Formats: sequence, structure tokens, C-alpha cells
Amino acid sequence: MPKSYLPSTEELDLITNLQVPVNTKKSIEKWVNVLKNWYKKVGYDHKIKTITNKSQLEWEMQEFIVGVRQLKSGEYSPSFLKNELILLSQWIYDVQSGPTKFKLSQKDNFRNL
Repeated sequence: MPKSYLPSTEELDLITNLQVPVNTKKSIEKWVNVLKNWYKKVGYDHKIKTITNKSQLEWEMQEFIVGVRQLKSGEYSPSFLKNELILLSQWIYDVQSGPTKFKLSQKDNFRNL
């Protein structure tokens, strides 16, 4: 019988990072850039990772979803925006620090999204 041991943090991080497909990582990067550009365009001078109030984060994400437009062919479809929100949810959770971390995909906490 093989000997059991606790994996190191580095080993766990490696496994976690390997589970995210390359295309998903690229999509996350794309939407993070869209979000950051939108923040600049509307005049927000803070970063998402500094938001510690759930209501503020929910409001700003609602504004983003409604405010972002696809320049060449009109608006994004609701299902497309839902997928984008799932990608951003993981990124937001990863970049926030301290005891206040939010997952937008938790419907109990973010009913309006």
C-alpha cells in the first residue's frame, strides 16, 4: 500500500492551474481587459479587487453587463454575457484579498446578476 502524505501548496496550485483549459484562460484575460477598459471609460478610478461591499460589486457588475456593447454588430446576447460573468466571477474571486471575497456565480448572494 502506498504511503500517504499531504501535498504541498505548490503541488496543489499546480494541479489547480492545470485544470483550467488554455482557451478558458484566454477568455478570462479578454474579459478582464474589457472590464478594465470599461471601468476607465466610465470614470471608475478604483480596482475591483478593492471592493469590499457586496452591494457595490453587484451594482457595478450590473452596470457593466448593461453598458458593455459589441462595437461591430450590436449588443451581446444574454447567454454570452452570462458566460462572461462566470469567467469574471472566478477572476474577481482570485484577485480579491483578505476576508472579503465574492463569487458572483453564487446566486444566493448575487440575486440581481
